[in-house]
Order: sequence, then structure tokens, then C-alpha cells
Amino acid sequence: MAGRELLPEGWRLYFHSVRAATFHNWPFTEGCTCTPERMAAAGFVHTPSENSPDVAQCFYCLKELEGWEPDDDPLEEHKKHTAACGFLSLQKEPPNLTVQEFLKLEKMRMRKALVRTQHLGFELFSWPRSLPQGFVQSALLHPGSGWISRCSLSCSQPCFMWGVSCSHLEAE
Repeated sequence: MAGRELLPEGWRLYFHSVRAATFHNWPFTEGCTCTPERMAAAGFVHTPSENSPDVAQCFYCLKELEGWEPDDDPLEEHKKHTAACGFLSLQKEPPNLTVQEFLKLEKMRMRKALVRTQHLGFELFSWPRSLPQGFVQSALLHPGSGWISRCSLSCSQPCFMWGVSCSHLEAE
């Protein structure tokens, strides 16, 4: 499809062919149930590491699975490990979604990605502040300023993780 390369990378992953193209050197091809085509149809992209050449991750729910066997059914494995994945509950192919349906789906995908990214960041960098309950769930990435969130406690002020403006995020 012309113009697909103009879409943000995350949006391109809604296309089966883009996901299938990530399966370079996938160890299971002919004669296997978990072929690149079937992996992509189940929402997976190939995310190998040096030690794990068969790691696949759902582009939507971000669930990573490895240790694939030739007779594993990608769709069934995905359902077994993350039944609540929004991609699995789609009633039609992503290119056939209305703009409203797509944006709702993408909003949920970004929320999951944001929560995961923030948790990873806090673990990696030992965030020095005590964050209030509900902070991560309402956070947004503000271009040029870093992560921001509306304070979910009482003041409803923007809380910046860089240049903190909300007293609830003060270092203890």
C-alpha cells in the first residue's frame, strides 16, 4: 500500500505484511504451525536476541513469548497467555477499521506501551520520588518536556517528572 511508510512505526504494525516482514531468520518455516505468516496473523513481531532467536512480541499488548515449538499455534498461544489483548478481540482486519475504531484501539495500545515504558524506566533509573497511586495510568508524553500527568490526588495540576510542578511528586 502506497504511503504506508509515512505512518508512524507503531501504526504500520497494524498491517499483517509489516509484522510478517520482521521474521528474519525465524527458526520455524515450512512444515511448522508457527510460520512467520501465522505469527504475524496472531499479532506478533519477531524480536530476537542473541540468546533467544525465537522471541516474538505482540505489537499490541506487548506480551513476549519464547520457547516456541514447531507445532505451537500462534493464535492459541497468544490467547492462552493474554486473553485480554485488544488485538485478539478485533472483529475485522485493522485496515478495515473506521477512523474512530482505529483511534480508540490505538489509544488503548499506547496506554499499555506507556505504562510498560514507565515501569521499565523507573526500574532502570531508580526514580527518586514516591509516586502517587494512579500516576502511571494517567501519564502522557509531552513533546519537549518529558512525561507529564494530571495529579490524580487533589490539585489536578500538571505534574512534570522533569521540573516537578506538583507538590505530590516532591522527593521525600
